[in-house]
Amino acid sequence: MDGEGPPVFTDVSTVTDEPQPMSPTTAAAGPALLPDAALPAVTLLPVVPKDLGRYEAADRHVKAYNYTVGPLLFCDPLYPINRDRRGQWERHIHPEGNPYFYHGDQQVVTLCDIIDDGVNDCVKAVVAEVGRRMRVHRPQDSITRDLPSSRPDVEVQINQWHYGIPEWELCINVVDAKKGECRYYIADWSKRCVFWLEDDADSDSNPGVLDLDKLKLKPKSSWDHLRTMFEGHFWKHAEFFSCHRNLPPGSLDELKAWCLWATIDRLTCYDSTVSSTVEDLQIFMQLFDHKWDHPLARGSLHAAVARLWNTRISVDRQHNLHGEHSARLSRHQSRFSQAYHHYTLHWTLHLISKKFLF
Repeated sequence: MDGEGPPVFTDVSTVTDEPQPMSPTTAAAGPALLPDAALPAVTLLPVVPKDLGRYEAADRHVKAYNYTVGPLLFCDPLYPINRDRRGQWERHIHPEGNPYFYHGDQQVVTLCDIIDDGVNDCVKAVVAEVGRRMRVHRPQDSITRDLPSSRPDVEVQINQWHYGIPEWELCINVVDAKKGECRYYIADWSKRCVFWLEDDADSDSNPGVLDLDKLKLKPKSSWDHLRTMFEGHFWKHAEFFSCHRNLPPGSLDELKAWCLWATIDRLTCYDSTVSSTVEDLQIFMQLFDHKWDHPLARGSLHAAVARLWNTRISVDRQHNLHGEHSARLSRHQSRFSQAYHHYTLHWTLHLISKKFLF
């Protein structure tokens, strides 16, 4: 209600008995999974990465448990203990602190706790539904006929939703497991883009078409302008899920080169359209002048690179119509607002300016 502040918890922590003990990681651990025929019905809500719901978690009262500490806990060289009971799901931790899960064979990432049975069943149902839609929009016979010649590097996998194309990645966030509400999009790590597979029963002539309004996106001036915006959303995805893949080839060097050019442009051009300051750009170049080779540094490095791509390069390119013949080349130019007008001075101001300013 109006005027109410955030919830206040009287107890700092709740101490209870130890939960289910951790056990050695095995693919068979945990409850049996539902067969595909018994999967729940799901509703797929198309979103862009910023609307995935990453930061929507409410304040939570975290329970504390009275654990019993056994010998060699966390340090047994023969039986490594891991909480990840779902077979083939990798658990990664973003530099901000939240975990996410990645399934290499299915090429799926999710912010949700895949260990939860209801969440896991919803994710399986979404993967099955996306696979069905993929075979509508990109039929199986066209893949088996044309993909080997156009992509000889790809081993076709007919039984997977992604057909074996390694750069495709399905992102799922289960909003409500009981109702089957799931947000989704698909990222392409090669083309640096995001896309969707919609199933619009009301559109017989052009099924699967999405309006920008449904994605909560503003109108764009051209297809290229729209493509530039989708690249920005890809980098938001790459920032959120930064630990399990390499950056797109050349993207780090391209970022460094942009920082160099942007610095020179700000120093030599009074009306530069670069939004970053010279001081910020110099800091960026100094930071990326170092080289980190250890795998443990990959998640933080990739998240940092992706955030700069999204918040600096992509934002500037969208605002300045990068690649368009109508590109904004001066910060005094306007493309989406009313054009600037230069009015003649009133005779009194003209007289004052002559007497006191010149």
